Parts: sequence; C-alpha cells; structure tokens
Amino acid sequence: MKIVRTAAVLAVAFSFAAACSENESYTQETVVAPSPFHGIHGLTVTPDGRLLAGSVVGRALYEVNRDTGETSIVEGPPEGMADDVEQGPDGTIAWTAFLDGKVFARKPDGRLLTLAEGLPGMNSLAWTDDGRLFATQVFLGDALYELDPSGTNPPRKIMEGMGGLNGFDFGPDGKLYGPLWFKKQVVRVDVEAATIEIVATGFDVPAAVNFDSKGNLYAVDTAAGHVYRIDVASGEKTLISEVAPAIDNLALDADDNLYITNMADNAVIAIDTETGEARTIVSGALAVAGDIEMSDTGALYVADLFAARMVDPASGEVTELGRVFASDIDYPLSVSVANGRIAFAALTAGAVHIFDEES
Repeated sequence: MKIVRTAAVLAVAFSFAAACSENESYTQETVVAPSPFHGIHGLTVTPDGRLLAGSVVGRALYEVNRDTGETSIVEGPPEGMADDVEQGPDGTIAWTAFLDGKVFARKPDGRLLTLAEGLPGMNSLAWTDDGRLFATQVFLGDALYELDPSGTNPPRKIMEGMGGLNGFDFGPDGKLYGPLWFKKQVVRVDVEAATIEIVATGFDVPAAVNFDSKGNLYAVDTAAGHVYRIDVASGEKTLISEVAPAIDNLALDADDNLYITNMADNAVIAIDTETGEARTIVSGALAVAGDIEMSDTGALYVADLFAARMVDPASGEVTELGRVFASDIDYPLSVSVANGRIAFAALTAGAVHIFDEES
C-alpha cells in the first residue's frame, strides 16, 4: 500500500468516548482540527472582487477571503448546495444544486428564485455579457440548456449527448467553450446553431475552462493536476502549473489572477500564470469524512469521499492512502477493517477497494 503524505484541505473533528454508566464520565478531544468546507467545487470571482465557492455535500455557498483564507457562508443549507456558481451582469448570483437537480438564483433585491428543477446532475453554468444564462447536466444527465433568469419560463434544451460538457465559459467570439469530461476534449459550442467543434485534445480528464480579460483560455485537468493555457486557434496547450490531482474548477478575477479548487484537498489555490507558483489560500487535513474505523494497530482509517486516509489518533497526523483520479479508487464512502485488511466501499463504481494494512 503506497502511503503519501498530503498537505490536505478540509478537516474534521474526531471525538471518542469510553463506554460509561450513569456514574461514569468521558472526555472529548479534537484529533484533527475542523475546516470550514465539506467538499469544494465550483468558484467565481465577482466584479467587486468577492471569491465565491460552492459545496455539494456541505449544501452551502461560501465567500473566501483571498488574503487570509477566512470563510463565511453566503447561502446556507439546504438551498446553498452549489456545484458551480456565477454572477450575471445585473448582479444576480446563480448556482447549480447538483444532487437536487435545481438551479437557484439570488437577485440583487434579495429574492431567491428557482430557475430549474427536476434535472438531476445540474452541474455547470455561465452567463453571456447580455444576461443570458446557460447550464448543463453532467454525470446524472448530459444536456445543455438555456435558463430564464427571471424564473418565468422553463429551461430550453439546446442539445444533449455531448459527452459531459463541464465547467464552461463564453469567449470573445460569443461561442461557448468547455471541456467534454468523457471525451478528453475542449470544444467550442454555437448555442444558436447547436453545433460543436473540437478546439483541443490530449487531456486526461478536462474539468473546466475560463477566459481571462485578454481572451486567453485556461483549462484544468482533474486527473493530471495540470493547469493549461490553450490557443483557441491552433489547439496548442501550454502547461502553466501542476498541482495534486482532483482539481475541480477555476476562475479569474478582473486583474487576471487565477484561482482553482481541489476536491481531495478541500482547497482554494491561487496560481501565478507567469511562474506557475501555486499558493494555497485555504485547506484542511480532511475533505468529507464519511466513515471511520479503528484497526487493531491503533490506526484510524477514514473514508474521506475524495481520498482514503489514515489518522494517527495520538498526534493527529493524516496520511493519504490514495485519492480519486490519482489512484485506482472510486469515491470512498465507508470503511471497515479486519484481519489486517482495510476495505473502502466506493460511492459510484459499485466496488470495494481492499488495502493490505502491513504493506
């Protein structure tokens, strides 16, 4: 079993108690410090400089201070579930509730609208400069829609079966650019003609793209942990930066500063597009701890949704056994330990992954 030390991102508190009667007491101790997120996905930087990031499992939309890493909840549960978030030209903030199959919008006057519902897997969205809003289903569906920002009319399906059109953006030419998760491509979509053409290929798992103010297209590759700049005319890719795999999304601010999220590290990371330097703004030791199990050796194993991890209860040290996209494991949802073997049940693959505790 390969053990990899990680500078992780979201943390969890583990409390343990002795079995006690009415006359006995117990103590509670924090082993791994808590973190503000329960998984982190889409993000955006608003025109006034607010960095917003969404959590699906945490069912919340957060604001992150880019200097200090401090976080606050902008939209809490249950409506706050956000796989992606974007602000429109009129100040409306829209986000996708992936598991609920909904798209919500908070208007500048404070009203909360439901722009779409009954569409499982609503994943990514983007506004045009003139205030049109588009969103896609991915994983639990595969379709592109135009949404009515007023919430009056139902979503209009433009096309389907694209191959997983994930985090997308509109370019200077008015076309929609985005990655096809399952086809390992970045494509250009004409939303009026409902046509697709390939822009770039050769990715492992492309997850999202965004344009900067100069018309440069940036893309992130979840499996490779790569950040690229793409020439939309030639399709040539330039590697800008490399981080740990499990990147989810990216965003640029008005000054073309680039930010990414990493699911397994529960992190928001700033990327210098000139030097490639990666600076972690906020992170924690655990992402979404869904289950724990103590072995006979005293090690605590954690099914952390985006990674399989082990915690030393004495020191609080967290080590990584494997993470999604970097290792041959699916999303670890539960864990059990017996006879020197650690079994992690996978969320989406219908599989159980077995580790040998000694090796």
